Formats: sequence, structure tokens, C-alpha cells
Amino acid sequence: MTAAPIARRIGPAVQWRDWDGEIVAYNDRTGDTHHFADLAAWMFRLLIARTLDESGIRAAAEAEIELPPRSTAMPLSHAPSLCSINWN
Repeated sequence: MTAAPIARRIGPAVQWRDWDGEIVAYNDRTGDTHHFADLAAWMFRLLIARTLDESGIRAAAEAEIELPPRSTAMPLSHAPSLCSINWN
């Protein structure tokens, strides 16, 4: 049995403002404030506009983001080395 897709949306308890492409959101129910930039801000705007499940979010992202052809994409095995930071 396959689980039903989970629909995602930004609820009415969230108050938000958009400044220069970045979003600050306040959740009345939890009292939490969040700052979203870049891709997170894009996704926030997407979910304000409509309710989407994971496949809808993926389709919107694929339509918005230009991905390199698979033959030129960096393999995921290289990703950990890109994220390492030398703090010394």
C-alpha cells in the first residue's frame, strides 16, 4: 500500500513580509520567526500561492531551475568535500 502524498502549504497563522527577495515570516501559533533567502524564499512564495505535494514542488523547481545535463553534473560523491570547512 502506497501512502497518500502529503500536501504542503503556508497556513493562515503565518504573517510574512518580502524585503529585497528575502522573506521574514512570523507564526502566530508557535511564536517562531523565520528568515528565508534564495531557494527557501522561492519555495515559501510558491506555497503561499498554492497547496502542492512533493511531486508538484519538484515539478515547479525543475521548471524554474536550470540544471546542467546529467553528463556534466558533478557526482554526489564529491559533495562532502565541497561542504568541509577548515576552521583553523
